[in-house]
Amino acid sequence: ETGGHRPQEMAMVLPYLDSVGMDIKLPSVSGENRWAAHKEFLKLCHNSSVEVFVKLIIDCHTDPTELEQSADLVAAVSPEIPVFLQPVTPVEGSGQPIVAPTPEQVLAWQALMKLFLKQVRVLPQTHKMIGQL
Repeated sequence: ETGGHRPQEMAMVLPYLDSVGMDIKLPSVSGENRWAAHKEFLKLCHNSSVEVFVKLIIDCHTDPTELEQSADLVAAVSPEIPVFLQPVTPVEGSGQPIVAPTPEQVLAWQALMKLFLKQVRVLPQTHKMIGQL
């Protein structure tokens, strides 16, 4: 798994990989617009022989238009690429007001993305649930 915003670096290691989990960093989360780099990264992975999937971290403030743009970006490469929505898991004592999305938000966003893509799944951040981060 890696951030999908460094296609040049991915090109160097891609021949040694079997699978790539690509994180799309939403502008509302990262503060940066990386759509072009994400698309280049995903095309590079899809056109190679590796298995690829996309992951997006979502919280209660996620902008649905960014999810639609993400779905459109993935579908432009291939609507067959699996996408995983991961509701953020608030961490106690982090001092950051992180609020998970409601179940209704998650289901609405999954339905929105499924208008563009064949596989949109919801997967919790299990590493946080078991105290790994």
